[in-house]
Amino acid sequence: MSDYPVSKVCPSCGETPYKRAPVKAAVAFASDRTCKACGTRYTPPTPSWAGPVFVLAGLLLTSVGLCLIFFGNGKGVDTILGLLPTLMGIAAIVHGVVAFLKARKS
Repeated sequence: MSDYPVSKVCPSCGETPYKRAPVKAAVAFASDRTCKACGTRYTPPTPSWAGPVFVLAGLLLTSVGLCLIFFGNGKGVDTILGLLPTLMGIAAIVHGVVAFLKARKS
């Protein structure tokens, strides 16, 4: 999550010209922006397509992890190996739903 306001244009003055700024968020689809008129730093909104992509990727990861857990050799190694993609998949699904809801809101 960004420490800066999320907006398509400068949240302070409403101007559109900007220069790129390095991203500090864990997941970003575009560089942060700094307004050329007033110097305010802001983050562009997440694209509306990103949420469903994260949900689909999360479903894939979760299903792979659960297959390892439930259909593995039963010696415990598959259970341990299946936990990582399962947890990553659940995190991706949650992130995707949140991103989708935020994109619909803006």
